[in-house]
Amino acid sequence: MRKRATLFFGFLAVTLCFGFCAVPAEAAFPSSSLVSVRDGSEISLSSLQGTPTILVFFSPLCPHCRTELKELEKLARWPIGQGIRIVAVTSGGFSESVLRAVVSKWELSRVEVCGDPGNALFKGFRVKQVPFTVFFDAQGNRKDSFLGAASAAELEEFLKQQI
Repeated sequence: MRKRATLFFGFLAVTLCFGFCAVPAEAAFPSSSLVSVRDGSEISLSSLQGTPTILVFFSPLCPHCRTELKELEKLARWPIGQGIRIVAVTSGGFSESVLRAVVSKWELSRVEVCGDPGNALFKGFRVKQVPFTVFFDAQGNRKDSFLGAASAAELEEFLKQQI
């Protein structure tokens, strides 16, 4: 048992040291579309232009992702979060029912949860670890990104620097 735990934590340490990098793509929104959990509609990334957007790559299995999405939900209610679209994207490997359960259980009403069929967006941004957060200005230009969960206060500070 102890040997398994040592191996697990050793593997985790190596993953964190070497795998903890998402190499962001240089382009603005890649030409891809997402599937919204709210109504099953397809959302083209170009439709996100015109509104400042926070794009968060996450996994329903990731506790850090849950923390960050709940913090983004809080931020969306604050004055600085008004007028900013928050889109959470998960890989296409999760069913719609799983994503609906995430929205319900995590109480996400302002964060738009979407699936990424074929993982085109994950590949386009070269996302290796989640949560990975990218901020786009209203023109669809990528302003900044960061890896890992952040508190609502840290996210507010991040937004102040971008706006």
